[in-house]
Amino acid sequence: PGWSAVTAEFGRDIVADDGSIDRKRLAALVFGAPQRLQRLNEIVQPRIMAALVARIGELRDRGTAPAIVLEAAVLIEAGWAQAVDEVWLVVAGKANVHQRLSRDRGMTDEQIAARERAQLTDEQRRQSADVVIENDGSLAELEAKVTAAWQGAIAA
Repeated sequence: PGWSAVTAEFGRDIVADDGSIDRKRLAALVFGAPQRLQRLNEIVQPRIMAALVARIGELRDRGTAPAIVLEAAVLIEAGWAQAVDEVWLVVAGKANVHQRLSRDRGMTDEQIAARERAQLTDEQRRQSADVVIENDGSLAELEAKVTAAWQGAIAA
């Protein structure tokens, strides 16, 4: 149903050869066009929230998962924080974010700026975060910080 709603709204040009939604094509249509982004969010966010709540409920009912971790870039913006016990926020300086998005995702400065305008700032996100982890170093340094924060959380 979500695929159908998104393609009905944004057209079949966003469909990749394998039948999936081509996220780069869709991003080109919505980032920089606030009304389109809002419409996309209206279509997908409630569906994602329902799936998250259902999956978290299943895992909790089984009682076999000591913790459930969600990785969601728009957890706060989408209102999904209500579905979790704690919000952990990973932030990095603007220069590092730009370098990583350019290097790892091939994004242009314009594409990066459009996404930044569409999201909360780190300062706004910090207001909803229980744990904030600074990520301006290497992947190994990030892993060490997350491990230390996790160990602190389970010891508490």
